[in-house]
Amino acid sequence: MHNKNYLIGMACPKCGSEGSFHIKAMAYFVVTDDGTDCGRDVEWEDDDYCYCPKCERSGRTAEFKIKEK
Repeated sequence: MHNKNYLIGMACPKCGSEGSFHIKAMAYFVVTDDGTDCGRDVEWEDDDYCYCPKCERSGRTAEFKIKEK
């Protein structure tokens, strides 16, 4: 496993790629008239959409969690 941060414990169930992934998630921003503060944390749940651009596999983020043996 190479991921050591946000994608730790995740890999594509089809091709084994450890990312990057496209994840539809909840994000919180500070928004002013000048724009947004994009340096905020992003959270996703097991039921959120996840897509692997390497092999085009998509599903729930829970499906991309590496199963512990």
